Amino acid sequence: MKHILRYFLVVVLTLTFRQANADVLTFDELTPAFNGTLLANGYHGINWNNIYVANGTPFGGTGYQTGVVSGPNMIFNGAGVDASFSAVSGTLTLNSFYLTEAWPGVNITVVVQGLLAGNVVNTATFTPTAAGLRLKFSTGPISIPSNSRLETNNSINS
Repeated sequence: MKHILRYFLVVVLTLTFRQANADVLTFDELTPAFNGTLLANGYHGINWNNIYVANGTPFGGTGYQTGVVSGPNMIFNGAGVDASFSAVSGTLTLNSFYLTEAWPGVNITVVVQGLLAGNVVNTATFTPTAAGLRLKFSTGPISIPSNSRLETNNSINS
């Protein structure tokens, strides 16, 4: 049985995007508040919904620290609630991303859905751990036109 997990689980992401020019987003040029700062729409040409950036290094033994891949920062979905992102204009291509669960042993499932005009056109399901996963899509990069979005849905397995 799956239960939607709210206000506890945080999924940590580091994303690799390609727009007109290849761009790896590390979020390391940002200076977030200790508990995280909401990413502003337009950052790297992307609209962000419920996605925060924080310095993950102070949180040893958690997925927050594991989510730090390059410099001190990582991103997460606020309060464990679903999050999404989309291109401000044009097409955004998602090549790969790192994914961890915030707290070891929670046993979560993350469903990533690509939506086009509100309709699901691609779905991938992942079971991350606090040790982290680098995810690449077996079908190749996912292109996300500006009238679409990529959503994450979190649930805990029991």
